[in-house]
Amino acid sequence: SLYFFVLLGYFLVRKYLLGEFIPAGRFWGYYNFLPGTGIFWQPIMVFKVFGFYMSLLFNSFSPFDFCADYFLPTVNSFVETEVLFGLVVLLVAIYGAITFGKSAPVILFSAVWFFMTYFPVSNVIAIGHMFSQHFMYVPSVGFFVVLAWSFEGLFLKATYKKFFASVFERAFL
Repeated sequence: SLYFFVLLGYFLVRKYLLGEFIPAGRFWGYYNFLPGTGIFWQPIMVFKVFGFYMSLLFNSFSPFDFCADYFLPTVNSFVETEVLFGLVVLLVAIYGAITFGKSAPVILFSAVWFFMTYFPVSNVIAIGHMFSQHFMYVPSVGFFVVLAWSFEGLFLKATYKKFFASVFERAFL
């Protein structure tokens, strides 16, 4: 019962200082879509965000230009470059996983890992925050497993052994 009185006191102080319990203008996740956009644009924004996540994964090799809080302008049209890029990358990733997953199970496993861990933060069902770099920590494991597997395949081929040996030698000496 003591907790109830503390909670009631908190809400009364909040109502007195802010004028309302939940400031709706700043708490946009409550409405399940971004401010300035309607419910129609939220699913389309998912493709734009996916494209930004993919460019972030490919940019992760250089530890520059990382940011704690990214600003993504909202979508105004389905034919925006970022939306189409995200849609094409998503379709190519799914097609590649299905096509190459039969002959290389590691690709199928990595794709399933990536999409299963990406889906909860993809904002298909709005979570109140559109884009953040730390959302990709766990899904990136699938991406880098495929990358490591492909480098291993290249490294084991006799034609590339001398090339990789010289690159590693120069990198570490």
